[in-house]
Amino acid sequence: MKGTLSPRGHVVMISAIVLAAGESRRMGRPKQLLEWQGKTLLRHVLENLIRSNADEIILVLGHEAEAIRKGLTERQIKIVINPDYKQGMASSLRQGLLAMDPTSEAFLVLLADQPGIGPEIMNQMIRAFQRADPRRGIVRPVYRGLRGHPVLIGVRYLQEALQLKGDVGARQILVNHPEDILEIEVDQDEILKDIDTPEEYQKYMKRAGPRMMTLRETFSIGKRESISLVGGGGKTTLLYALGRELSALGCGVILTTTTKILEPAPSSFLLQFLSNELDDIKKWLAENLNRHRSLLIARERLPNGKLEGIFPEWADEIFSMDGVSAIVIEADGAAGRPLKAARVGEPVIPENTTLLVPVIGIDGMGCPLDEGMVFRSAIASRLLNLPIGSTVTEDAIVRLMMEWIKSGPAGARIVPLINKVDLPGGLEKARKLSRCLLSVDPTRIRSVVLGQLQQLPAVKQVVPG
Repeated sequence: MKGTLSPRGHVVMISAIVLAAGESRRMGRPKQLLEWQGKTLLRHVLENLIRSNADEIILVLGHEAEAIRKGLTERQIKIVINPDYKQGMASSLRQGLLAMDPTSEAFLVLLADQPGIGPEIMNQMIRAFQRADPRRGIVRPVYRGLRGHPVLIGVRYLQEALQLKGDVGARQILVNHPEDILEIEVDQDEILKDIDTPEEYQKYMKRAGPRMMTLRETFSIGKRESISLVGGGGKTTLLYALGRELSALGCGVILTTTTKILEPAPSSFLLQFLSNELDDIKKWLAENLNRHRSLLIARERLPNGKLEGIFPEWADEIFSMDGVSAIVIEADGAAGRPLKAARVGEPVIPENTTLLVPVIGIDGMGCPLDEGMVFRSAIASRLLNLPIGSTVTEDAIVRLMMEWIKSGPAGARIVPLINKVDLPGGLEKARKLSRCLLSVDPTRIRSVVLGQLQQLPAVKQVVPG
């Protein structure tokens, strides 16, 4: 996980280098611009990286560089041009390495024609590198005994990589140091596939599944939104997932809470500022909105490792600042339980909220009404007029959710998210529950999202009203 301490004794920074400078001679046209599921191959690779735990993304272009870079406006993508791209892949790797952050300790080398290698594989490789014996400086994925791409290489091989020549890329380093390679088994054959010829492209198009729906599309997030997350467990995961995705659009994204959240590990994705003074926070935001991907603000650090949230009035004032396009607020606490009962004063929803997302864990449906599954179960028991230990039904969940959203602004859109549908039987239970949610307030609740926030794709289905 990004920012975790490893056996290497400190936080490990990872750079990703995408090699996209080639002439695509066998394809006959720039394969970086070929379409797949509504986007170019290169766009898929970059978006997968943005959703990964890589700290830095370097894109190396050469042939048709201007046409390929068109539309790539994300601030977190560092574009470098290789004027010597005709000399082979090693020259592009060299340009990427020279542009790498000097504090980086490893580089993930990817090709522009492997759109199916998702962030879960990249993250698995990063975790393996962070946890491995420091003597293992190279990580390579394996599918059913077959070795594939990408490769993750420690900076101790940097000087050797800079001396490579021709069209070998990073392969020669692996050849030279077989004893240093840590091979990890993955469950996807995408690591074995690239797209070099028109025939391979057509074959890939036929086998490709449906396009992954983004969170922005799922929740119909516009150019300017104040998003409040309430209800059961999964809100913090959703907070950071939204932050990553929205910041990829190059907009000023602020993450915060009006309650308490665990302090995140150090990360280049997220710049953090704590202050008990609103003016200090606003000044810091004004200085950093256009300089960093996502900004996390809170008032102070608590002894239990959590961050004390800001007041809801502060969130409203911050949302009105120039340069802020999205503020995502964890406005409720559930202590990790799938369901909760709101006590007096909860949730803490800012008045300027435009999108209200109640999060429901489907593992709470059909379970006993107790503190293990329902946070503040005694309050829930009184509210629902059910004894402790009763079975939690669809009707009980609907009534709990209505308590979460009743203090929300009248004009806010309400889109419930039913989480953990990847659990056995979870999807069918979620579909049944979604129909109950849509019927309780059809004017304000016009769709329900069925998701799995710890998996990809995070969105399984959107049930319309």
